[in-house]
Amino acid sequence: MLTDIILLTGSREYKALANHLAKLNPKVKLHHAETHEELEHLSKQTGYEARVIAFTTGVIIKRDLLNKFKKTAYNFHPGPPNFPGRYPEAWGVYRKARWFGATSHKVEALVDAGPIIGVERFEVPAGADRYDMAKLCYAAVFRLFNTLAPQLAVATDDLPVLDDQQWSGHKTTLAEYEELRDNPPEDNEDERRLRFQSFGPPHEQIGAA
Repeated sequence: MLTDIILLTGSREYKALANHLAKLNPKVKLHHAETHEELEHLSKQTGYEARVIAFTTGVIIKRDLLNKFKKTAYNFHPGPPNFPGRYPEAWGVYRKARWFGATSHKVEALVDAGPIIGVERFEVPAGADRYDMAKLCYAAVFRLFNTLAPQLAVATDDLPVLDDQQWSGHKTTLAEYEELRDNPPEDNEDERRLRFQSFGPPHEQIGAA
């Protein structure tokens, strides 16, 4: 039986996730980390035996700490396996995805590369912008967590990998996001609208506001 879980997430998310896991395994000790430093401290405190679950966090676990974990760490985040990288919800809108979702996978040193253990998908409503997509993704990540929580709450072994789910597509970067956001074409109104809908206003406009 699992004895310790470290949830690497925000304070609001921690409350919801911890309450759910506690109901599934009343004996498990739940710990909260929001930063890499807090994660390092708690991991050492638990003898690196805790299951680490990252949930909608921007914290990237460093390789040296990852190698100390005695149990596989898992990550839950917005974006399906065919939209790896930064700001998947923005790229989903920009590429006019009909289906989108959330992914859970083993944490590896390379971002969005670990074997996938869960995917939650939804149909994208017509006219959805980045903020609509972000809300839908956020709900999908919670649904995916709830699906896997009964195993996460108790399992000491690795969760089953979904062999039919593989990472694919270009892994987007912050630089690519900022390039399209900040440099809309002057001679293509449709493209300008699409970029605004997907990425928001250029950075200089945000500063001016």
